Amino acid sequence: ADALGAERATAGATTTESSTAPLEPHKGRILLAEDNTINQDVALGQLERLGYTADVVSNGREALEVIERKPYDIILMDCMMPEMDGYEATKKIRDLERQNVNSRRRMHIIAMTANAMLGDRDKCIASGMDDYVSKPVQIAELRKAIEKWNGTVAGRAPLNGANGSNGKTIPVVPLKVEVASV
Repeated sequence: ADALGAERATAGATTTESSTAPLEPHKGRILLAEDNTINQDVALGQLERLGYTADVVSNGREALEVIERKPYDIILMDCMMPEMDGYEATKKIRDLERQNVNSRRRMHIIAMTANAMLGDRDKCIASGMDDYVSKPVQIAELRKAIEKWNGTVAGRAPLNGANGSNGKTIPVVPLKVEVASV
């Protein structure tokens, strides 16, 4: 994987279907809260490979605004964003849920952070996040975090009838990221 977590193809490289094959097309709503446009593109590409789509906002304040208008099942939350970081946004979301604002059920919030130091995971969980994936995000780790919401357990059949691993191998698909020079 490169610095952004994009997997690169190498001659003859394959991966098991369980780590990168699309899940059954899912009707769950995902919100990606990420301020870096390159990281947005990488995350959206990974989600697409897993059978998901997502709406995108660039900070915690925007995340709070959009969840008032549209219900989401999962929020992929960057921890360090301008205006309002992911920790503060998550605390405010959990407060709204406790107050039963809009009669919504609890959203599954997955931290996506470059901080991989001892204690960072605990800080995410303490703020109310349900799970944690470190950047560069590996697609298999993202899938595991989503499957926790989706009701599946690694190595067992999904509870919702989604297609799991059938032992086949598929080639690694390169993720092309282009950055325009300014």
